[in-house]
Amino acid sequence: MIYRITHTEFGIERVRIHDSARADIGVRLELERRDDESLRRVADRLSSELAQMLPGGVELSAVVRAKRRE
Repeated sequence: MIYRITHTEFGIERVRIHDSARADIGVRLELERRDDESLRRVADRLSSELAQMLPGGVELSAVVRAKRRE
């Protein structure tokens, strides 16, 4: 379900699921570039679509991946 939500947003390179001390689950997004509007859309969809399964919520974090020089 998480991957179905996140793969629809352009610019998300990788999604990692991890344990969270603050919520039921943690989701870390690795982005090509910073896009606050995209993050808001993903956060809204995750919270609304997973509310029944994860009543403690989802901890969402994001990082922008540095481009490697060759």
